[in-house]
Amino acid sequence: MTNHLKILGILYLAFGMLGAVVAVILFNSHTGYLSVKGVVTMLASTSGFVSVIAFFFAVESLPALVTGVALLKRWLWARFLAVVLGFLSLLIVPLGTALGVYTLWVVINDKAFGESNAELKESTMPRVFPPYH
Repeated sequence: MTNHLKILGILYLAFGMLGAVVAVILFNSHTGYLSVKGVVTMLASTSGFVSVIAFFFAVESLPALVTGVALLKRWLWARFLAVVLGFLSLLIVPLGTALGVYTLWVVINDKAFGESNAELKESTMPRVFPPYH
């Protein structure tokens, strides 16, 4: 399961970078710095529509990058953020749907929870009750 968490972290980094690249291309085509012919420049002529889409891609890519780094560093809160982004990614067809299904399969797995609990050492957790033997 450790390899699946590493793969998931890399996929979230790639998904975040892809969103950032799309946002930069859309922002540049809207401002005119990038001369892309075709549909993108035609959409750029509409009033602010491309800017809204580019802003959506930019806002969507930042949590994906944070989740990818957190999963690779195996921080405990990364699983919760991955579940939230997994559910949100289900709405982005087709790549986001595949990423969302894979995220939910990896994170909501009994072995994955067992690994995260094994990472916590018993010495760091306080004893509330005496052990019953």
